[in-house]
Amino acid sequence: MKVTSSEICLLHIVIGFVYFIGISSSENVRNQNVRQRSNIRQLISLQQPFCLAEVNNHTDDVESAKCNLLQLSKPRPKYPLRFIQPNRIGYVEEIQLVEGKTHTRKTLALDPPVYEIPNFLTPEETDIIKGIAENKQLSQSKLFGDGQGTRKSESAWVSIRKLNKSITRLSERYEKLTELPSWYVNHAEKMQIVKYETGGYYYTHHDSGPYYLPVHDLPCCNQVKSCTTNLEQCCQLCRVMTVMVYLNDVEEGGETAFPVADTDTETLHEYLSDVNNRNLTTNCFKSSLLVSPKTGTAVMWYNHEVDEMTGLMGNLILRSYHGGCNVLKGVKWIINLWIWFNA
Repeated sequence: MKVTSSEICLLHIVIGFVYFIGISSSENVRNQNVRQRSNIRQLISLQQPFCLAEVNNHTDDVESAKCNLLQLSKPRPKYPLRFIQPNRIGYVEEIQLVEGKTHTRKTLALDPPVYEIPNFLTPEETDIIKGIAENKQLSQSKLFGDGQGTRKSESAWVSIRKLNKSITRLSERYEKLTELPSWYVNHAEKMQIVKYETGGYYYTHHDSGPYYLPVHDLPCCNQVKSCTTNLEQCCQLCRVMTVMVYLNDVEEGGETAFPVADTDTETLHEYLSDVNNRNLTTNCFKSSLLVSPKTGTAVMWYNHEVDEMTGLMGNLILRSYHGGCNVLKGVKWIINLWIWFNA
């Protein structure tokens, strides 16, 4: 059969079109894989540096590039963290937390940065919080990685949204104090209300990280959907900062101790060398910083450094060890707000 020139021309067009579709499809797949690997690489770099090498070695397998991280609970907006740089110990600055009222923020330590804010809550507001805790029925406080016998207290948990219904614009007060975007306060973990009876205490600990040192190959607990193993083995606490407020005066004892705040390296190493140093029953007054409870006073400190270039959470601040000295007489009430880091 004779093939005309028109048919030959049409055949060339069809072959060219098929070839073009094949090339475009391959390019789209390649670009999609590149974008996927880029997203995985960005996600992992925010949580655990060791994963980057694994991503590069498994460029054809997106799932293996995830380094077996647990599924994230939900997407998180990337708001940069804010780190309030301390001026000098004893420095007092005026801040506006409530309309028509001036508060002060006093620097108590530089490493870690620790601040004291008197009258953060009014006596009436502290009574409201204690009442909420008592209505919820307090239970024995649990530990995360500190072993047994290092804490004697009761606690209850309440969301800041619930407190906002009883205390006007409380979230906004925390936002102004921490100088963080509102998202961080509104999405913080539930607030912990703690009651120490006479004889109550809490040995020194870090509020962030598992046990006493940071583990960089674990994701943040607030970013995992579920744990199939022991909680301390599958994730770590990523509490960038802590805001603790005293809800009453204590008749005697109950100080908050920062045993190695602003100490030199030798003192820090000596402290870390013996776990018994964390016993505040015997070592309370050896601490380099002690803060006495006073109704409504807030104490704010950083548990992690913040990368000023990226606004991301940095290394755990080792000198952020703190704890509660024995309540010698009366009771002690506090409420804790922990600001989580979210990648």
